[in-house]
Amino acid sequence: MAKRPRQKGIKNKPATMREFISAVGNILKLEGHTGLRVNRIARYCGRNRSLIGRYFSGLAGLQRAYIMEKDYWIPFFKRFVLSDADGIAEIKETFTGLMQENFRFFLSNPEMQNIILWQISESNELMSEISTDRERQGETLFKVTDPYFRDTNVNFRAVIGLLLGGIYYMVLHARTNNSVVSGINLNHELDQVELSRTIEQIINWACTAANNKETIIQSIPMMNYQFELLDTVVAQLSDRTDLTGTADLMLKNECKKLKRSIPNHVLSLMNETQIHSYLKMVVTKLVEAVDTLYDAERKINADAELIADVLKGVFRHYFDAIPNEVILPKLFCLNEAIEFNQKWQRIKANLESAGIDPFLINVVYFPFSRLISADLEVKWHDYKYLKVYAYIIESESIELIKNEQDLFQLLIGLGYNCTRFTAYYTNKLKTLLTGLEPGTKRLILEEQLTAIGQTSSRTLMVFCAGKANVVEDLNKWIVIELKKGEGSPVGIEEQIFDNSLNTVLSTSELSCWQKLQYDAGIYSEANIDLFTGKVSANFKTKRGMRPSSNSVKSKLYGKEREIYKSLQPYVNKMKEDIDRFLM
Repeated sequence: MAKRPRQKGIKNKPATMREFISAVGNILKLEGHTGLRVNRIARYCGRNRSLIGRYFSGLAGLQRAYIMEKDYWIPFFKRFVLSDADGIAEIKETFTGLMQENFRFFLSNPEMQNIILWQISESNELMSEISTDRERQGETLFKVTDPYFRDTNVNFRAVIGLLLGGIYYMVLHARTNNSVVSGINLNHELDQVELSRTIEQIINWACTAANNKETIIQSIPMMNYQFELLDTVVAQLSDRTDLTGTADLMLKNECKKLKRSIPNHVLSLMNETQIHSYLKMVVTKLVEAVDTLYDAERKINADAELIADVLKGVFRHYFDAIPNEVILPKLFCLNEAIEFNQKWQRIKANLESAGIDPFLINVVYFPFSRLISADLEVKWHDYKYLKVYAYIIESESIELIKNEQDLFQLLIGLGYNCTRFTAYYTNKLKTLLTGLEPGTKRLILEEQLTAIGQTSSRTLMVFCAGKANVVEDLNKWIVIELKKGEGSPVGIEEQIFDNSLNTVLSTSELSCWQKLQYDAGIYSEANIDLFTGKVSANFKTKRGMRPSSNSVKSKLYGKEREIYKSLQPYVNKMKEDIDRFLM
């Protein structure tokens, strides 16, 4: 047992506390954590054991004081920080430095080695508390890195966890037993350099892999083979003339295989981008097969119905993941139209009993009519919107819609940016304003402007995805009418009212473009939430629509090469202009 001669001297609390803390380190080094007992520490210092209780509130307090003094993670978390504005380069630099410094300090610090051994050797409330506190501080770094690695096949937290555990394990082996791990001996300086270099390599690999969007989806080749078989069967059936009214047996077998394999393939995919691409391929293939076998002149389309049933299963299980641009097969639309027509009859009866203008009722019916129209292509977005639209109108038309104004508010809240609705609304308002005094006109217009602004949004979707928001359209028309009453030039005032800037960029391109400027220090917003909110409010995409704040935020960290390739010409042009001015 470690012993130290008793010392006599004047009372000096700081010096005595220092003796106790040093004693903990020495005993830990010589005897390990099992030697840390009150009597043993007091005898080592030649002090009364009661002083440990007086100065440190007990053994746990003394141990805490020692660990807090020796734990290099505390200053590390102050040195190595990231902010929301930092990009992937800063992440690589910060974590490479953090892990390399951890390796260097841990290798040269026997006391910290003993603390880690102590931490993993016994269940101890104090050590658990300190470990939890380290995790809490480390979480501030991971909160910044998570968005960069989300929807990729790289778990960056796991990478850092393995690096951290590997460093501890290899150092403890080298220092405790002078042993070798995988041929690496950390008692040799050259091997220390190699391990430090490898730490940087691993972090770089992780960041590069997260940026690589050309990951091969292994499910797709196998799925392509299955669809080739389906295509072969469908081609044979499309040429068949001896129709029996029952589904083909071979087709039944292929459809059963697809019902089993599609969910399995989805589960094997690693991120939303892969799932989105895969489902687009699956749905497109199934739609083609249904359309090939469907014959509008037949009363029974058993083969087409069989594949349509597979398609329904995909829609049901992956409703929110299906790409909006997918075109639905006519057979599916006609089948769904039966149920929606029943809903419409109930809605129509409710609106008629509320005294709604028949023309406006026809305007409300338009989304339903798309399902049975032979000339219109129905996309998945149209169907999703109709599901929400029909449900809300049916439920609210029973009691909440008492007049046309109630219906106007509901349609605006549903994002019903149909040209027919906008035209009906503005014509109705024009008729109401005809012959009125300017002051009365202004009062009515302002009331309508307020009513539109206070409308509760029922969904984030809109009827027509490529058209301006209905609130913007109606507000713009009302403001123009107000300015006409004041004698202001309409064209100029219309532009003044709409303060957002038009761009030629998609939402993804606009988000990345603004983030590049944010990272470069051009913007000085306090945080990402404020920044994305202002981007949303002040810029329009090439479709003429302002993206939502959430949409901008979700695309700030886009990693697709195509996005940056599309932005590169603008950056090159700006650089050429700057170079020319500096010549």
